[in-house]
Amino acid sequence: MNESYELSELTKIDNQCILVAFSLLVACFLCWNFGWSGYFMPDYVESDSWFQRSGSLSLVFCIFSELFLIKKLSSASIILSKNPDAPQPFSGLWFNSLNNFVKIMIHFLTVSSTLICGYGDVIYKSIVVT
Repeated sequence: MNESYELSELTKIDNQCILVAFSLLVACFLCWNFGWSGYFMPDYVESDSWFQRSGSLSLVFCIFSELFLIKKLSSASIILSKNPDAPQPFSGLWFNSLNNFVKIMIHFLTVSSTLICGYGDVIYKSIVVT
């Protein structure tokens, strides 16, 4: 009974990690799109600095998502350390590939958001000619 609970908990952790990662992807692209397009931009702010601010907002999403994933994956490792003979949902090739993709995607989005936060005005001015 306890083993089946732990396996269902591992599956739940895996599903939550995937959901958070893809929600992060959507949130970052929405932030960048709103910043680039000027949605919700006050009249006194220039478009290039608004895009730069969208990078800082998406960076906050990235940091919270990464902290959530670290917490979930550490709890999964605690469950697996208590019962090393339990089949791991991460053992298949598909799950390993997916989890590696999620980790790489979060790191890529964090770096991209940091670059937009720091150099968003330069990126905006170099692409959009006014």
